[in-house]
Amino acid sequence: MTPAGYIVEFGGYYLSIPWNPRARQPYDLEYKIVEQTPAKTKVYLWGKDPLKHILMEGWLTVRQLSSLVEIKVKLTNKGKRKWNIKLSDYVIIAPGGGLTPDSIFVIPTSKVKIGKSENEWMGKEGSVVNWPQSWSNWGKFKQPGSFSTEIKEMSAPFIGMINYSSKD
Repeated sequence: MTPAGYIVEFGGYYLSIPWNPRARQPYDLEYKIVEQTPAKTKVYLWGKDPLKHILMEGWLTVRQLSSLVEIKVKLTNKGKRKWNIKLSDYVIIAPGGGLTPDSIFVIPTSKVKIGKSENEWMGKEGSVVNWPQSWSNWGKFKQPGSFSTEIKEMSAPFIGMINYSSKD
């Protein structure tokens, strides 16, 4: 599921820079813990595409009392040539025991594109549907499946899940 070239991986988050097209996997990133307290940890990640000379820098922040995972990304062209990049990112959500049937996916968009789902239970692959769908509620998410949206279609650059039972 690689868009025209790139993807970088950090756990369940994939960005489309820097990607190794020969190995079909991300180039390794360096990292450094830049802040670590009992309440908050911040990690700086970086990697450079050796062919296009594009530096990817990322800052990942997690807090003890929050389920929010904050990811900030900066791309810098370190070469002389200009590049047009189709930038994509992916989030893989594998919820644990903290979700209940009334937890919902929150995506500030009005439409999503259906990906793969067994027997097309989410809808026909490739079709664009209005958001939210009934399966945006975790209790109605029958089995693994995928969907996507374009950042230009979003009213804000975030996605999330809300557990209304635990208020998390």
